[in-house]
Amino acid sequence: MRLTDELNKQREQFLASAPQEAIELIGTATQQLRDSGIEQSSLQVGEKAPPIILKDTNNSTVELYDALQAGPVILKFFRGDW
Repeated sequence: MRLTDELNKQREQFLASAPQEAIELIGTATQQLRDSGIEQSSLQVGEKAPPIILKDTNNSTVELYDALQAGPVILKFFRGDW
């Protein structure tokens, strides 16, 4: 299954089961991000990412290019107001 298909499936499952308040909150946050213009300054498909060094969920340092040696990488950022 392609990543896009899997993400669409997960989105549909979320929309079918999440409380309306959560759906509205995420919708508002998504629109705020779009309105900020962040999409125009983000990497586009096919562009090379800069060297990135981040901490993983275990607080270990991970370098993007090292991780790419093992295969495809998905960077997931958690955004919230908590």
